[in-house]
This record gives sequence, C-alpha cells and structure tokens, in this order.
Amino acid sequence: MIVTGFGKTSDLPGDPAELMELLDHQPLIGKMARSGAIVDAVLQPRFTWPHGTPRLQWDTIQRLEAERAEAAEAARLKAAQEVTARQLVGQEEVQRKAERDSLFAVQAVAPDVGAVPAVKAGMNVWASIVRCSGSGHPFLIWRLLEPPARIDLRPYRPGPESLDRVLVPVEAWLQAAGGSLVRAKLVTVNRPGKPLGFACPTCNDLVQGRWVSSIPNSKWSAIAERIQAEVDVPRPPEPGSRPGPPREQTPRPQMVRRPARIEEGHPEFIGPRPWALWMSEARDATEIAARQAAKDARAVRLREISENPRYIGSANGFRFQCSDCGGTFEDDNEGIHADAQCLARGSRNPAGSWR
Repeated sequence: MIVTGFGKTSDLPGDPAELMELLDHQPLIGKMARSGAIVDAVLQPRFTWPHGTPRLQWDTIQRLEAERAEAAEAARLKAAQEVTARQLVGQEEVQRKAERDSLFAVQAVAPDVGAVPAVKAGMNVWASIVRCSGSGHPFLIWRLLEPPARIDLRPYRPGPESLDRVLVPVEAWLQAAGGSLVRAKLVTVNRPGKPLGFACPTCNDLVQGRWVSSIPNSKWSAIAERIQAEVDVPRPPEPGSRPGPPREQTPRPQMVRRPARIEEGHPEFIGPRPWALWMSEARDATEIAARQAAKDARAVRLREISENPRYIGSANGFRFQCSDCGGTFEDDNEGIHADAQCLARGSRNPAGSWR
C-alpha cells in the first residue's frame, strides 16, 4: 500500500498516522481516497482482491473512465442536436404561421357595394369576404365597429355582431347580393370568458382573432348604413306653377337634459339627494309636483335614448352600446356619444365605406 524504502539503506518511514492520511488515487476503488481507508477495507473479512496486476487494474480504470467521458460527450452532442432541431422546427412553425396569417389578409376581398348597395339599417355594418384557411371556402365576416385606419395586432372577437338586430341587415345584404356567398358562423371559443369567434360555415375551422385584426381597412366595405334623419329642404317652384299652402311641419320632441348633479342653491334642488325623484320623501304639494316633473323628464330622456337607432340596448334597459364607436354607457351618462360626437370628424368618408 505504502512504499517507504528498500533495504537497510532506506530512510526510516514517517509517522504511521501521517502515512494513513496521505491522499492519492487508489486502484482498488478507482478514485482518490486516504491510504488508511484502503487499509481498513483490505482488513475486512469480506474483502476480495480484484483480478489482475496493479498495472492491469490501472489500465482498466483508465479505459472505463475514457469510455464514460466519451459517452457523456456523445450525450451532450445529442442533446445539443435535439435542441437545435426543436429550434428549427419552432422557427419553421412560426414562419408557416406568419405566412398563413398574411395569406388570410391577402385573400380577403371587400364586398362589391357598387353592384349591391348597402342596405338601410339602424347601424353601420362593415364586412369583408375571406377564405377558410383549411378548405378555401369563401364566406362573409362583419364588424359593427368602424375598422381602424391602421392594423390592430390585438385579437378581434365579435361581440354585438351576434345580436339579431345586427344579423338582420347582414342577411338582407346577402339576399340582395344573391349567389352562393354565406355568412360566417358564430361559435364559442374554448378560452377564459368563453368569447365568440367567427368560423367557416362549411368545415367549422375557427377564424383567429389576429387574422381579422390584420385585414386592412381597404378590404372592408359598408354593407349596411344607418338611416339618417331626413331634412326637409325647400325646393324652388317650377316655372308656371302656383304656390301652394305652406307645408305643415311635424313637431319633433326635444331632448330634455338635466344637470349631472343638482346642488343646493339650484332652482331644481329638492332635499339632500342629488337626484330628487323619490315621491315618498316629498314634504308638500310643491315638492311632489317638482319630483313628478323630474321623473317625467328622465322618462322622456330614457325613451329618446332607447329609440335612438345608433344605440344597442342591453337586457336590463339601462345600459346602451354605441354602434359608431362601440362604447357603452348608462342611461344617465350619454356623454360624448350624444349627437355622434364620439367619432372624430373625417374618420370615415361620406358614403360610410372603406373602399
């Protein structure tokens, strides 16, 4: 185990305790260890000597270590190749995905509103003819909101497009257009919130929201136009005609607007509440009349908002969505949506079309 010298001329060995603490490669176990640990192992009854001379044992250990190193290097190269292969597959998938997305936008076609004019409806509806990414079948998708001037990368999901009052003008335009063109199906997407999505009516392939967002505004056309209020313009009398009686003007109800809050000191302020509409809190006949007038004015305003063709009412009747900009508001906070002030001037052409 430890060679301390040969013959009488050799030096005396050192302290046995120090010799037992020497650390060196031990062929018996094939690794670095203290000499004392090997001596203890040899003195055990169950110890058996390995086959071969010390040189043969050393060569065997070196060969095994070299084989293990080669196996580890081969495993590392294989793992690196697998990672590179996965990266290449991922890049190819991303490239195919981008090509498919761009192809969807390229194949989109604006409906020919020149041959089939837009139908009259209570809101503006824009549409685009697209093709299924799988089968190539053409179908119509539509948007209730005006398409943006720039491509929006956020996924677009249909919302109010599923309402019956929106589907009616879509079906009316398709019927007027004739042919085999059909509208897309509205299906529930298996995602949080269960949003709606367009799907191919033939093979049920889902239209990704990012595809709809990537369609440029030049490929959207208005297939339904909101009915504008007709304004009576006096015509000049024809030569030789006799002037008739003046035309009777039909009175139109005026919208009654109340202030957002009625503070103390205001002529209509009654009681401590901002909206003084509770009849049970009236203290005399004057307050009862004032509160009744306020309730009537609020009812008139709610009726005017609910009958406005620009607004889509909710089930509870107190929340509305503007068909021009898509914003929602409560019945007492019409705000920027009043008089179509929610859209900037010049955001669409006079015909309401993006062609």
